[in-house]
Amino acid sequence: MNAPDAANGEFALALESFGTWLQSEPLPLVVIDGVAVAILAESRNTKDIDLLAWAPESSEWPGIFESARSHGFDGRIADALSFADRSQMLLLKHRTTGVDIDLVFGALPFEKRLVAERVWVSVGGFKLPFPKLEYLCVMKAIAGRPRDLADLETLFAVHPGLDIKRITREVRLLADAIDDPAPIQNLQRIRQDLKRRLGRQSLNMVLSKKPRKKLKP
Repeated sequence: MNAPDAANGEFALALESFGTWLQSEPLPLVVIDGVAVAILAESRNTKDIDLLAWAPESSEWPGIFESARSHGFDGRIADALSFADRSQMLLLKHRTTGVDIDLVFGALPFEKRLVAERVWVSVGGFKLPFPKLEYLCVMKAIAGRPRDLADLETLFAVHPGLDIKRITREVRLLADAIDDPAPIQNLQRIRQDLKRRLGRQSLNMVLSKKPRKKLKP
């Protein structure tokens, strides 16, 4: 597996601390966004670590925060829990390295399935939980920022055996829920662009292998 470009000593230490945290307390957490793409698909720069927790009830959040603090992750702002109540995001910082961690509290059925079906991947000498690739693609399609769409294209290119029907179904359900056709449109466009590029590459390979006709003197 690739490591993120930003996974220098500090990033590696922060990720290892997260892995150790989950080994001691089996919380419903996964690594998402840039670090997930960097490790599961292609190395790229990322500034922080993004996590998703299945914690639909806000009454669960103080316990998760205390657990984080006991394993070396402090609040990044003074009123971290108050901010989480407003945003469903807990802003953390790894105490030893200063690496920022954004922990999102999930409450959607999609997020419940994503966390329940997480996969553990060896990274260096420790293991970390990640979403299945199809779920990661869905998250990228829904987010829809230029960086997310570039990541989505990378995931498709690196993993050609993805379950496209499942990805499309999940994206359509979430896009319909927010009444936004853009995620499906972006998904279809990226797939079509990739097919065209792969088609051109295949044609070039065929042409390069054809024997050249000898010119008659």
